[in-house]
Amino acid sequence: MNIQFRAVPTDCRTAVALPRGKTLAAMEALGKSIVAGRYPVEGDTVTEAELCHQFGFARGSLREAVSLLRGKGLIDRSPRLGVWVQPETCWDLLDWF
Repeated sequence: MNIQFRAVPTDCRTAVALPRGKTLAAMEALGKSIVAGRYPVEGDTVTEAELCHQFGFARGSLREAVSLLRGKGLIDRSPRLGVWVQPETCWDLLDWF
């Protein structure tokens, strides 16, 4: 029996899939708008279609950006309700690239 081991990358950046292209641009645009206070904390919900129209991104890129920002605690979403901004106490400020 011959067992082979593959080398594990020592640089953690190679092991993590970072957003690129339009998803990264959508995440940055929406994240900066949230941090700047454009959307009130726990205010009215915004649908993904409205965000697509406001920022000019395709729905797929925006959905991925919303998922990433949700993972960082900036926003939350619910089916048929939309997306809303979480309180700053929920934000994971150390989780930025």
